[in-house]
Amino acid sequence: MKNMFGVVPGAKYGWPKTFFIGKELGKYPRRLRHGAVHFVIADAIVAMEGNGPLNGHPRPLNRIVLADDPVAADATCARLMGLDPTRITHIRIGAQFLGNASVERIDQVAEAVCAPANPFEVVLEFQHLRVTGSAQRDP
Repeated sequence: MKNMFGVVPGAKYGWPKTFFIGKELGKYPRRLRHGAVHFVIADAIVAMEGNGPLNGHPRPLNRIVLADDPVAADATCARLMGLDPTRITHIRIGAQFLGNASVERIDQVAEAVCAPANPFEVVLEFQHLRVTGSAQRDP
């Protein structure tokens, strides 16, 4: 879902778009929904951490997420980064009307999704999104 924001012109919302994504996107989910998403491919072979998308650092993740539910895809990607999808506004709101974010209801057919042993770097204002407690981690 977040990646669909890439089609919105930067000339309209400014650069970088991460401010709008992080602060505003959750307020307007229906407005940004133009059509149904039937299949999602998230290339996470090399992910980005830190202050992306313009100033982040590449990080090998060696994963590809395939889904027929955009909310499930984003929730799974968040979990792979060690982030709690229930704390991410666009995922939490999208789960109310667009798809599913519940780990119990996502039919995982490949490797188990575990938070990384070394959590992804995030900017200070997104630190609260990290998984806390007894979250399952990669060995």
